[in-house]
Amino acid sequence: MMGAQLKLALVMSPYHLLSQLIGNHLSPTDLVVTLKLFAIALSPTTGNALCPVCGQSSDRIHSRYRRVIADLPICGRQLVLILRLRKFLCTNAGCPRRIFCERILDLAAAHARSTTRLAQEHRTLGIALGGEPAARLSVKLAMPASGDTILRRVKTTVSQPEPRYRFVGIDDFALRKGQTYGTIVVDLERRRVIDLFEGRDGSVVQMWLSSHPTIEVITRDRWAAYANACSAGASMALQVADRFHLVGNIRELVERLFEQHASALDAALEPPATIASQGEVPPTPASASRSTLPVATGTTATHDATSLPGPASTASSPGLSRGQQLRLDRFNEVRRLHGSGRSTRQIARELRISRNSVLDYLHRERCPDGQRIGHRRSSLEGFRATVDAFVHEGGRSVTMLQRRLKDQGCSPSYDAVWRFLRRRLEAAGIPSMRSVRGPPRPPRLSTRQLSFEFVRRTEKRSDEATKRMVTVNAIPELCASLKLANELLEMTRGQSKTSLSDWLARADASENRSVRMFAETLRTDSSAVQAALSTPWNNGPVEGQVNRLKLIKRSGYGRAGLPLLRARVRAKP
Repeated sequence: MMGAQLKLALVMSPYHLLSQLIGNHLSPTDLVVTLKLFAIALSPTTGNALCPVCGQSSDRIHSRYRRVIADLPICGRQLVLILRLRKFLCTNAGCPRRIFCERILDLAAAHARSTTRLAQEHRTLGIALGGEPAARLSVKLAMPASGDTILRRVKTTVSQPEPRYRFVGIDDFALRKGQTYGTIVVDLERRRVIDLFEGRDGSVVQMWLSSHPTIEVITRDRWAAYANACSAGASMALQVADRFHLVGNIRELVERLFEQHASALDAALEPPATIASQGEVPPTPASASRSTLPVATGTTATHDATSLPGPASTASSPGLSRGQQLRLDRFNEVRRLHGSGRSTRQIARELRISRNSVLDYLHRERCPDGQRIGHRRSSLEGFRATVDAFVHEGGRSVTMLQRRLKDQGCSPSYDAVWRFLRRRLEAAGIPSMRSVRGPPRPPRLSTRQLSFEFVRRTEKRSDEATKRMVTVNAIPELCASLKLANELLEMTRGQSKTSLSDWLARADASENRSVRMFAETLRTDSSAVQAALSTPWNNGPVEGQVNRLKLIKRSGYGRAGLPLLRARVRAKP
């Protein structure tokens, strides 16, 4: 087929361009063109080859063989090179290799089924997309490969020579959250990932730091394992605690303070309109006026229940669901069979139920689920007089009633108080609580949410949050502790010139135990904390690389092990 088709192909792809693709030592001998494929037959132009073992040149041909190699596409079509290669006899008598195959290392590696440049393109796709997404895209690009092949080529990426590292950052990341963790080391000067290690106990980090004595600055969080590893592996390097993690530690301290004084916090943040609105009760019928509201004396309410049919009755009871009716019929049948002299085992076998169910039915006077029952007895029945007095005074706040009950030695849950208060309002003929609540009140912030508001910069707070923080800082029980926390926040942001030693001395004298313990943890890592307050270094680039690592890991469809993650995250983005 060296006729019109080959001439047409040479017109479409000039010979000098084809020579650049396949090299000067191969010449085309045939060509096949289809809608999706270019197949070019090639043969070598040289008369000898080098032995891969001894390097001796040989021109003694032993035999010939065919080799098919995929190459980069041409004009949107897949390109396949069909090579007619030779086997040679080695002329070196001392060489252990007697017969060797002709190799074309500038085009493809030994035993490879694709050219080096095609493998590089597959590696680039795999680094950017992962295995399966890259495999789907490679089909569209006319250079198909399986996901396994692409991942294998990503893992075999040749490592570049390591430069001299001076400024590095260390942090941990989760391979499986809560179970398996790793360590990431980032070059802060070049903003590149240096390596990934298994575990976060610091032993591998210490070995790595010992092998790189040129490191001058190490940024990290306040994890004790990393602090010890940095001190042992790079004792001369400056350790810098990350300010982001330091602010996070301050927020955790503030959250603990809010939890310790939750009652004072709730009282200070209680909207004043809530108490004022409790005296406004919508008009009720005359029979349910406040003057006629019964005030209980502690007696227990009774709920009349409809009597059940007789043991032999199978009449349907109104208001029961199908399942309840079936259980009621089964209960009556068990009682009837037992009354006729059947044993427990016989009843269970005949009705196809367990013996325990039969015994349970026989020990009961009423069906457990075959009737409409009233409310279960509440633990608040003994405090009904207190609740009725609260309702008589116009109280509607569940939280205030819960506190009043707590003062009397009762500690019910919020839901239990809400249900019992609603029941007493219904008994008094007062409309339900939902109808007298008025406009819905925004939910109260939790201690965790308030702690995040506290550490947020003042210029980024809303007007409502600013007023709320002014109220919180004025609480007597929290005033001194929050002042210390706020001073440390200003120090981390460069807004205060207070020295760390002065702050630690005042924190040690605090009356709050949590503040004193927090100051003690800062003192154990005071040099790194002081460096965080006085130097511009931080762990921000490391956190960014951790986020990138999470994206790569989650796009790996469960196949992103440490070798693959290391290859992808170390590649140039």
